[in-house]
Amino acid sequence: MGSIQFRMAARCEKAGRPNNEDNFHLASDLSSGTWGFNGDEVTTLSEKGCLMVVADGMGGMNAGEVASSIAVETVKAWFSPERLAKDVTNSPEAIKSHIAKAIIAADAAIKEEARRDAEKEGMGSTIVVAWIIGASVYIGWCGDSRAYRYNPAIGLKHLSRDHSYVQELIDSHKLDPDMAFDHPNSNIITRSLGDSQQKARPEVEMFPLYNGDAILLCSDGLSGVLRDREIEALIAANGHSMSACLDALWSSAEQAGWHDNVTVELCQVISGCRAKVSSGNEVSGIPKKRKSRIFTPILALVCFLLGSAGGYLLHDYYLVYENSQTEREKLQERQRHVAELRHKIDSLTKVFPEVDISLRMRLADILTNENISDLPVTYITEIYSEINKILQSIYRERNELERKYRLSKQAGGQDRQTSFPANNKNKDKGRDKQYKNEDNTSGSAIEQNQGNHNDGINPVSKKKLGEQ
Repeated sequence: MGSIQFRMAARCEKAGRPNNEDNFHLASDLSSGTWGFNGDEVTTLSEKGCLMVVADGMGGMNAGEVASSIAVETVKAWFSPERLAKDVTNSPEAIKSHIAKAIIAADAAIKEEARRDAEKEGMGSTIVVAWIIGASVYIGWCGDSRAYRYNPAIGLKHLSRDHSYVQELIDSHKLDPDMAFDHPNSNIITRSLGDSQQKARPEVEMFPLYNGDAILLCSDGLSGVLRDREIEALIAANGHSMSACLDALWSSAEQAGWHDNVTVELCQVISGCRAKVSSGNEVSGIPKKRKSRIFTPILALVCFLLGSAGGYLLHDYYLVYENSQTEREKLQERQRHVAELRHKIDSLTKVFPEVDISLRMRLADILTNENISDLPVTYITEIYSEINKILQSIYRERNELERKYRLSKQAGGQDRQTSFPANNKNKDKGRDKQYKNEDNTSGSAIEQNQGNHNDGINPVSKKKLGEQ
């Protein structure tokens, strides 16, 4: 492999918010100590490589902007030429360790600033870093800002895994990955910089580079409005120029109705790396094993043993498959019950909107620290009963108050219209009818509903605090 040629492009703006809490930086040449890049200009990779950084701040007001700025500036300090000595760049382990230390230092700096200035208490930031050095890219991250690799031979692949509530649901097989994009709790992150409840726990991974690779870093302002297949199609159609690719992603995010700050960084490897991309082990960085020469008699014996055991293995496989199918069906059925329960709650609170707060407080008492998606059907039925009892009690009390009011007016001999005019009375009748219909259909609707798959009482979101 010869010298590595690459080109870069980047953009960071407030986009869908009144102020910009994202921050970013690129260094096309870490050996020079100069931070910056020339858009789409072909550059030769230096000995110490190039760096990409994206930080997505949170905390409301100006605190998020401060946190993301501290994160980026701290990383910049850790990647100054004097800090990138031979002992830092001479092995993959040393490189990964340096990235992790830089991210942890950024976490400490944000917490120190929050302690110094009470107005910035609770501020935080996500971060994702890509260090291209040699013929590899090292990705370090904490939070849900993402790193992707696009190559025409394999399409778009994730190089980072979100530290988020939704990703944990996927990892525990409680949520289909296809449902993640539209999940209502997609903004809840489980790791970040500046979190006073825990130390930063970044992840760092190494990946081999191939000619034609386009490394993409972005905040969730992009990945939250464009699906992976949309991002892939846009890069594929504009891969001849990183600036054109950037413009296409930007325009599509805006058309999709962006609602957050957006940061996008791109770096495309033109030449000098591995030429052939495989969709197999080479892409994941695991070298293919060489075939061993085996004597024919031993090979025959192995084949005989495998053939004998094949029937048993196949039988066990089908048993495992059948059990997994049963568990999946149970989970889907439970999720349907949960969706119907939430629909019932919303419907009933619309009947009596003035008691919404008290009703939800009662529900909080019933469901405290419980994951509703794990509850048995019988318990969900009990919750229905609790809801109905509350509403029946409120309805009876309301009717009784109205009756007493009318009687008092009649006893006083007053002829003027009461505070319950005809149109309000009709509304009450409509509400009564709607409530009864909801109550009568509560049992059957559970089996029929195929609605939204929610996963329980929402945990407190650390992200975008004060901006919801």
